[in-house]
Amino acid sequence: MTSSHETLHFTRTIGAPLDRVWEAYVDIDARSRWSVPAGEHIVYDSADFTSGGADTFRCGPPGHLDNAGTCLYHLVEPRRRFLYTDTVYRDGELMAVALLSWGLEAIGESTRVTVVDQVTSLVGPGMIEGHRNGYNKTLDQLATYLITQRPQSSTSVDRRIRSAHQDT
Repeated sequence: MTSSHETLHFTRTIGAPLDRVWEAYVDIDARSRWSVPAGEHIVYDSADFTSGGADTFRCGPPGHLDNAGTCLYHLVEPRRRFLYTDTVYRDGELMAVALLSWGLEAIGESTRVTVVDQVTSLVGPGMIEGHRNGYNKTLDQLATYLITQRPQSSTSVDRRIRSAHQDT
């Protein structure tokens, strides 16, 4: 099969301070909760979120974690940005390689999150769509996770959810 590739751009303004957004990524238990779509599961076998570090993981439907991957962090600048490559395999076959950059910018009490995903799929265009849909859901789930992790009025929650979707 021929390879497919695309550069995808995602931006969200999340109704949480930059420190909270950063910690939600750094904390592997938190990331495990917000970074996978509903009905999916991820297990990190190792995690080293530092420049030169790597995460290894397995993901898929509960009980069928057939996808294995590695995120190699090339640059981690705390509370500012990080850059990594992400490789995904299924049954020993390389499915995709991506170069991703995440940028974080404080905007008052909120944080602008920008993700650029340069993905190459070796299994067809479905993997590209998977990245597109996956990162849109991931950023929405990150916003929801941060909103629901602290007590607040329902008006505040509604405003923060609208804010998280304004850049879609």
